[in-house]
Amino acid sequence: MFCLKKYIIGLVVFILVFISIKSHKGAFALTNFLSLNNTKLNTQNVNDVEQEIGENLYRILSERTRIMQGVTFGSLSIEEGEHQLSNLLEDPLLETDINYLRQVLEYPTDIEEIIAMKLGPVQNLMLSENDSILHFTSEVVWTFKDMDQISEMEICYTFELAETPTGTYKLRNYYLVQ
Repeated sequence: MFCLKKYIIGLVVFILVFISIKSHKGAFALTNFLSLNNTKLNTQNVNDVEQEIGENLYRILSERTRIMQGVTFGSLSIEEGEHQLSNLLEDPLLETDINYLRQVLEYPTDIEEIIAMKLGPVQNLMLSENDSILHFTSEVVWTFKDMDQISEMEICYTFELAETPTGTYKLRNYYLVQ
């Protein structure tokens, strides 16, 4: 019950912050998700926002996984992989992923293949202080294939999504929730 109260309070704070910054020039706005001018803000709207953020995150993580595995297993060149990642990620994660790929290609090792991913609901949605980064948590269930064995791992992350000038979103970073 305490966690639910904390989540609701966080959601209310998010909505109030969002409303207060919407009119500031250059401020981050979720206009792709919600138009406050013509929509009465309610729980359904917030659920729609969280669902759309989840859909964007799923698309980014799926593409990132495809690219990383493509370069690792040889179906994509490192140059093509870097180019494709730059369309999905921004620094610091972009630099981290590129360095990882270069390391894997220089020092090959056994790597498990990700064969499936399932994303849990978006929770604890917040805007950063500079109004340009979305922070939220979500659980991801990864399904791996190693040799002939298939295994699953459920991990909770805090994600950072940044809106680009074109209105799309890029994954900026993620952290394990402990």
